[in-house]
Amino acid sequence: MVNVKRHGFTELSDSDGAETGPFHVNIIFVHGLRGHPKNTWVNSCDVSIEEERSSWSLFERLFFLKAKPSVSTADGKESDERLKPRQIFWPRDYLVQDIPQARVWTYGYNADIIGGPFLGNNKNSVSDHGRDLRLQIERDIKNNDPILFVAHSLGGIIVKDAINKSEICRSRTRLVIFLGTPHRGSTYSTWGVLASNILSLVRQDSHKKIIETLELNSEVLDNINEEFKSKVRGHGIKIYSFQEARALSGIQGVHEKVVENYSSKLDMDSSIETVESIDANHMQMARCNDRSDPSYRAIHGVLDKFLSGMHDEETCRAQAALLVESQMEAQTVLEPHPIISQNDEGLGAEKTETGRSNRKVDVTN
Repeated sequence: MVNVKRHGFTELSDSDGAETGPFHVNIIFVHGLRGHPKNTWVNSCDVSIEEERSSWSLFERLFFLKAKPSVSTADGKESDERLKPRQIFWPRDYLVQDIPQARVWTYGYNADIIGGPFLGNNKNSVSDHGRDLRLQIERDIKNNDPILFVAHSLGGIIVKDAINKSEICRSRTRLVIFLGTPHRGSTYSTWGVLASNILSLVRQDSHKKIIETLELNSEVLDNINEEFKSKVRGHGIKIYSFQEARALSGIQGVHEKVVENYSSKLDMDSSIETVESIDANHMQMARCNDRSDPSYRAIHGVLDKFLSGMHDEETCRAQAALLVESQMEAQTVLEPHPIISQNDEGLGAEKTETGRSNRKVDVTN
């Protein structure tokens, strides 16, 4: 079983670092704010009884997809005894098997400070996280195969910033799948309203400060977004934007989607961006219970179709290259070759196959 590292890249496929073999592409999963490189993508059945009874934990799971705390036993060792037994970490359990030609990676970064990664004066700024992602791609993804990103929520902004700042990332990226990623900062008052509604349920004295940190810097987001759209157009990167079809339910005062439809799309030409909804809320759209789950069928379907198209393009390019090579060989065979004929003076006249004499050549020796 693969041990998922909290920070940096963990490869979920079994390539053992091989640069050759059946692998032709890299699929990289990037979690969002307060997310986790494994738990963000694990089905929601995997929660503890204590968490289900905690309103604050419910807030964290619904809004941030925070990693779940471990349970300590009498001897101090961590235990999962109070967790529901069923866990589906679908990038590892399903996707590795269903797309065997791909190296599947999950990426983790320090996103545990509420709002911090998106405040410009914080040492954990979005630019820092974007820089770390691109540098680790350049250093740790040692093969030269194309990259497909799957990014949840605010993790999509990290991916956009990395692509903006790195020519290597841009040239290798073929597809970005956004899952509920907010692209437009102008609508972010809704985040503060949502946080206020949920925090009021648990009577948090410091909720005003938390709401203020959740008010993202819309100018920074807008700049990242506009630059990304320009880079995408120039490098032929395809975009698939998934929107949450369901609002959060079961929480008093919360009846809206976490990310509005207006915000969760780039509004680019249909030849570049495809927009589709997933029949799930903001949290559940990144998880699935089995292969028939709407989230898995949607994301796997996009990846599978895109990879089939890549294969067809590569086949066409290979066939075109073979055709050019065969035409060049045929042209070489058909080129006129000189013919030497001897005359009465012992001199040979060099002729082409058409019979025209070009010059005399001494053939007596």
